[in-house]
Amino acid sequence: MTRQRPFWYQAGWGRDFNGLVSRSALPTKEWWPKLALKLKGHYQYYGISGNYRGVERYHYAVVRMVYKWLNRRSQRRSFDWPSFSTYLERHPLPRPRIYHNRYCPDVSR
Repeated sequence: MTRQRPFWYQAGWGRDFNGLVSRSALPTKEWWPKLALKLKGHYQYYGISGNYRGVERYHYAVVRMVYKWLNRRSQRRSFDWPSFSTYLERHPLPRPRIYHNRYCPDVSR
């Protein structure tokens, strides 16, 4: 039996995330927009009818991973959950949404 790969590797971020994993060497303002673009692209590709729960779960997992990354930047914790929530309000990541509705086709075309 094979072991399941982590969610970020399955989504094709295995190679791309390695660029972001060096985040401790980069200021957050440099890699945060890249992460937002990757999330938006993921939502646009996987955001189809009936898959909202999966996309939402993915968003939650990415937020948890970013929290973990930011707290590993130094010997002491950078954020606790309330201050991280405040940071997310100031610098939001794209929220998951459905981009492709399979059940109600666009009648304007």
